[in-house]
Amino acid sequence: MITRNTGRLWPTLLSAVLLLPVCAGATGEPAVPVRGRVADSEDRPLAGAKVAVAALSQGLVVLNGSVVMPGDAVVAETSADGRFAFDRPTEPFLLVALHDVGYVEAASQEVGASAILRVQPWGQVQGTVNVGGRPWGRKGILLVPEEFRDPDSPTILYYHRGRTDAEGRFAFARVAPGEYRATRPDAIGDGTAHTHGVFVEVAPGQTVTVAVGGVGRPVVGRVIVPPQARRQIDWTNANAGINSQLPDVPLPEGFDEMTPGQQADWEAEWLRSEQGRAWRRAERHHLVLVRADGTFRVEDVAAGGYELEVDLYGSPPAGTPFTRGELIGCVSHAFEVPQMPGGRSDEPLDLGALPLRLRREPATGEPAPEFEVGTLAGGRLSLADRRGKFVLVTFWATWWTACRAEARHLAAVHEAFGGRDDFVMVGLSLDPDAEALQAYAAEKGVTWPQGLLGDWSATDLPDAYGVHRIPASFLIGPDGRVIAGDLRATAIKPAVAAALPPD
Repeated sequence: MITRNTGRLWPTLLSAVLLLPVCAGATGEPAVPVRGRVADSEDRPLAGAKVAVAALSQGLVVLNGSVVMPGDAVVAETSADGRFAFDRPTEPFLLVALHDVGYVEAASQEVGASAILRVQPWGQVQGTVNVGGRPWGRKGILLVPEEFRDPDSPTILYYHRGRTDAEGRFAFARVAPGEYRATRPDAIGDGTAHTHGVFVEVAPGQTVTVAVGGVGRPVVGRVIVPPQARRQIDWTNANAGINSQLPDVPLPEGFDEMTPGQQADWEAEWLRSEQGRAWRRAERHHLVLVRADGTFRVEDVAAGGYELEVDLYGSPPAGTPFTRGELIGCVSHAFEVPQMPGGRSDEPLDLGALPLRLRREPATGEPAPEFEVGTLAGGRLSLADRRGKFVLVTFWATWWTACRAEARHLAAVHEAFGGRDDFVMVGLSLDPDAEALQAYAAEKGVTWPQGLLGDWSATDLPDAYGVHRIPASFLIGPDGRVIAGDLRATAIKPAVAAALPPD
């Protein structure tokens, strides 16, 4: 889902990005041959073109203009007259033809018994990579697709991987028209993460020049770990980044009433719109590598508003590669990089000492952390004042789409149990803007009390409850002890029903 201000974290492992599902296709129908030919724009046959099939259950990865995944993909080579043939898949598919002259895709419904595939010219992407005012010489560079995958359609993903020269220059040929990020890889743990990506849009036959890094200033700081957690710390298990603060996405009327699938479809469509593409062009992610002493330095952070996010995990269970252990603690810190003469400065912006806030979800039967916060009505709301009742506490925010989707489940709980004397609901809002919360509550009929926590970085209460994602609901008993923790969606109402005594 689209986030409000944190930006999207790029995939941590390049290998994970390249993996596509491989499943058996539909069976039971007789094979029908697909025959055709590949030609240029003037209908001249192209010999030696590779023609590959991306089936619905088994997509394709094209690396540097050649098919590389999966290894058993159906690939034919055109003859001297540009012709090819193979058995027709029994499920929806895409054909792609790859040749030095260009490439072309065709959907299964466009491919008859004798298809003519006319290629369009490849694009090219060239440019430079600089880090901290110095060329990123003889090191890796990636071109990663901006992909909004439709699970109901076959998928072809186009990646490029290469190395810069001594001066940090690079060039990619055979680039399929589309949208990409030119980004440099950096080692993190056992994998590779992307950082400092720059939005690139490539048209057929176009050469695009792009500069990765080389602007902005260094950002430095230090994460302070509480003494009780220091023995657990291994910073290679951290997921950390500096992400641009982005404007709110203008959600359409009725968005909250959509199903999750409808919301995802709307978001994908909006991200493809001119407004959505401008939003994505403004998006920036910078990988943060925290050293053993908690310090970090990130080069080339351009002027603008950002959020530093650090999630520190414990070691993963043995034998479970590409997984994470339990979340130990988090840092969330908003900051601004001021404008610089010429757009660049070597003077670091020091974020100072940043305490790691430990996560510890209260276990069932433990006392729930106490709180007293202000309300929308201008009064005070405390857990202690509700002793003797069952209390459903929900951490949420109007700016996060998952919370807005959760509202229907909370409304159902309130409708079912809100009239009881022994049950109350309490919202704890992480909205920095009280007016936005008030407007949303009035529009959606949210009548149960709402406490104002403000921006997440300014309150410790979510940490006391072990909340690292919202929405999150906790059911607390009349004795102030936790009955159920971190409840979501359809699990909330049954948990409340099971805990309440019969009327």
